Amino acid sequence: MVSGLPAAIAEPILAAPARFLAETRAVVEGAGIPPLVDKENALPEGFAPDDLVLLDELVPQLSISRANWHRLSRETTDALVRMTQEAREEGLDLLVISAYRSYEYQRDVY
Repeated sequence: MVSGLPAAIAEPILAAPARFLAETRAVVEGAGIPPLVDKENALPEGFAPDDLVLLDELVPQLSISRANWHRLSRETTDALVRMTQEAREEGLDLLVISAYRSYEYQRDVY
């Protein structure tokens, strides 16, 4: 995780990784960014963001692999549009191949 960082940044992280993670979590939670969600950190059953945006409505601003189902929260969508615009300025084209999955869909996949 820290292999590409300058020593002045990496050394304090490696010296106290638990502190680094606790402070990072405080910043993330304070900014309203959702916590880590994975196999060990699940969202409540039935959780769904209340501001999902259908990405099909943003073509050609975004390149989407399949139409009719990609959705993201408004904040994430806005950030993705900005990132896509900046990538295109650099000659890159980002392709959305996966997005929000409902609890039921993710349960079936898992």
